[in-house]
Amino acid sequence: MHRSTIDYGRLQRQLIQAGLDCDPAWLHGALFGMIALHDDRHGAVCECLEQAMQGLRVLDAEVQALYHATWKELDGPGLDFGMLLPAADRSLPEQAQGVINWTRGFLAGLRCGGIDTVEFPVVSGRHAMQALQEVADSLPAALADDQETLDEAMEHVWVTAVLVRELLVVAREQGG
Repeated sequence: MHRSTIDYGRLQRQLIQAGLDCDPAWLHGALFGMIALHDDRHGAVCECLEQAMQGLRVLDAEVQALYHATWKELDGPGLDFGMLLPAADRSLPEQAQGVINWTRGFLAGLRCGGIDTVEFPVVSGRHAMQALQEVADSLPAALADDQETLDEAMEHVWVTAVLVRELLVVAREQGG
């Protein structure tokens, strides 16, 4: 897993200027959740995101760029995919909050499409969703004891989110 190549600080400034109440980590997580639901149907993803977050049209070009960059990272085996998080030189609590916000966004993106822990079409996916919900409910201090703890939390969220996406692909292919 690596961090996304999108400029976190620039996107954060744009979100603030647009008066939108989210950070880049949440937005990226939400986009990834919607991509997991809809694959490469950009229109469906944007429509779902617009419903979840009124006023996002102000940043349509930036959101499309983020969507396409995320989709490109996922192309093939998806090993180039990285979560959009605060820079590694930021404080551990700030980075931990980014992981929590990314996870919350991911779960919000899935819920936008009607997928939650109870409704997940595969049992192992329900367990993965529960693990992600535990991270989303965490306090930054729980993930920011030290760099190793934070790195493990980031890796856990990344692997689990990619697993959820793959399980949804399998469920779609099997007509579930």
